[in-house]
Amino acid sequence: MRLIAISLHQPYASALLVPSLKVTETRHWILPERLRELIRDDGGFPFVIHAAKRPVPGDLDDDVAGAMADHFGPTWRQDIPLGGSIGRSTMVSCAKIPAVMPAHSNDHLFGDWTPGRFGWGTRDPHTFAEPIPCIGRQGWFYVDIPEDA
Repeated sequence: MRLIAISLHQPYASALLVPSLKVTETRHWILPERLRELIRDDGGFPFVIHAAKRPVPGDLDDDVAGAMADHFGPTWRQDIPLGGSIGRSTMVSCAKIPAVMPAHSNDHLFGDWTPGRFGWGTRDPHTFAEPIPCIGRQGWFYVDIPEDA
């Protein structure tokens, strides 16, 4: 099955697959019009979450690291996957901040909520049993995943 995908640095890729951690991806750019049309016309579209080959550069906020440890355990930094497709979700909204607000306190921790940026709302995450190796790209790109993934 061929789906559109976006590559995220860890730990944000794994967090987006856990609704109690992150349900909104924040970006400085709006979703492309063709994707916003899918939200309007169909109520959302499925997409694949790709974990970049390298984790986020620099130190993480202590609260983000703590939330990851609370959910994934103390060895989460070694355990979370890199360099492959790790799950899928449904994109359901795109709005400019502050018109969109964090869904909860962890969602706030895992995003940049500066006014003027964009919040992309997601729902129904599904983590793949095993990461699917593939090369990530900047922006949106297509990946092939098995039907049963």
